[in-house]
Amino acid sequence: MNLDFNNLQGNLPQSLMNYTNIVELHLGFNHLEGDLTKANFSKISHLTKLDVLRNNFTGILSISAYSCRSPKAIRLSHNPYLE
Repeated sequence: MNLDFNNLQGNLPQSLMNYTNIVELHLGFNHLEGDLTKANFSKISHLTKLDVLRNNFTGILSISAYSCRSPKAIRLSHNPYLE
């Protein structure tokens, strides 16, 4: 699912986690914010790529993002408050 450059704002919608067959999730170059520690990626276990480049996320990436079956790439850069 590619949602790059869509001027999305606010917190990461938890409803995205209901799309259990997502293989790639691209959310880069938006205005998303919120604590990624609270995001539960365990439902989307087929996820291989997660891209949240250039947003305003905070916190530490949830350990559930690493519980996906075959994670190949996670891009977090340019989120000034993300640890």
